[in-house]
Amino acid sequence: MRGEPGRAAGPPARFPARNRYGRGESRVVGRGHERCSESDVSGAVDEAHLTRRPARTRTARLLIELAGALRGASVSLSREAEALAAREGLSAARAEVLAASAGAERPQTVSDLARALGLARQSVQRTADLLLAEGFCAAAPNPGHRRAPFIVPTAAGHAALERLENARIAWANQASLALAPDALRQAAVILEEIAGRRS
Repeated sequence: MRGEPGRAAGPPARFPARNRYGRGESRVVGRGHERCSESDVSGAVDEAHLTRRPARTRTARLLIELAGALRGASVSLSREAEALAAREGLSAARAEVLAASAGAERPQTVSDLARALGLARQSVQRTADLLLAEGFCAAAPNPGHRRAPFIVPTAAGHAALERLENARIAWANQASLALAPDALRQAAVILEEIAGRRS
C-alpha cells in the first residue's frame, strides 16, 4: 500500500486497545495478520465462565440419568443379541434381515426390507448377499423387476430363526426373574412416550 505524500513508509502502527474486561493490549495493524495477546485468550476464557447454564428440574435430571442407563443397557443387549445369533452362525444384523424376510406377508426385495427396517439399501444389500452365500436365504424371481429378486428364507433359514427365537425366550425368562412386571411395563410406556416426542 502506498504511503501518504511526504511521509516515509515505516513499521506497522501500534495502538493500545482495551478489551471488554478492561485489560490493555497491543494489536498490530498493517502488514500480516492481527496477533492475539494473552489478554485476548484470558478474556475468551472469562466469557465462557460467565455463560450460565439453564437450571435443570428434578425430572430433567432423572431423564438425563435414564438416558445414560439406556446407553449401558443398549450395549449389554446388543452383546447378548450377537452372542445368541452367533450360535446359529449369524450376526445380529443378519438375523434381523432374515427375520424381516420371514415375517413379511409377501416376498420382499432388498429395497422392501431396507424400508421396513429403516436401514440404508446398500447396508441391507450387503447383509442379504451374506445370507444368500451362507444358504439362509435364496433369490426368487421377481416378475415386476428382473434385477431386483425377492429374498426368501430357505429351510435352513427358517430352522435357524426358530432355534434363535427359542434361545431368546430362554434368555428373557432368566434375565427377567429379578424384575417386577409393573416396573417393566411402566418403563416401556415412558420410553415409548420419549420416542414419540419431536424436538
